[in-house]
Amino acid sequence: MQLSGLKFLATLLYAKGASGRANEPIRGTTRLEKLVFLAQKEGGIPELYDFEPYDYGPWSSDIEDDMEALSNTGLVEIDEEPLLVTIEESDSAYRNNQCEQREESDVRMPTSLKVYRLSEKGSKAAQGLWKNIDSETKKKIEDIKRRYNDVPLTDLLRLVYTVYPEGAAASKIYDRILSSRRGSRPHLPEVERDE
Repeated sequence: MQLSGLKFLATLLYAKGASGRANEPIRGTTRLEKLVFLAQKEGGIPELYDFEPYDYGPWSSDIEDDMEALSNTGLVEIDEEPLLVTIEESDSAYRNNQCEQREESDVRMPTSLKVYRLSEKGSKAAQGLWKNIDSETKKKIEDIKRRYNDVPLTDLLRLVYTVYPEGAAASKIYDRILSSRRGSRPHLPEVERDE
């Protein structure tokens, strides 16, 4: 089966993550964007989305559009939950000015986080898609979700900014991410960049 963006997002949500359970939700738009980005860059998934440098690193508006389409068809549930850790910044909250601006030079911090999960209907549809994907692609999707869905967002962003600096060129939190926990390495596996 050839993956489209919509099918990939459904199977990414369906895939087992760090918990070892299928249908593990993805918490936050920034995390979702980075999971898709890393799936394409290091996971061997075809380039289904074009990314550009944005406020929190590599970003594609098509991912949000596709998630909204999946939500509108009842396959995906997008919930909002209060933000407990300020660095878990949501791209959409920032872009839609749902956050208070402190100073011109500061990054506006959102107060809630989007949580993406398959609905019951979506889970059944994604299970059908999952059965038709070759085992190597399944392994790649699960590997990305297992490795990155549960790590602190600062570590995930630090990895992306370090390995793929061109995607972080417009980041408004670049200095904060790279200076946080100065001298320590992210708690993520080493990544070799193919060029």
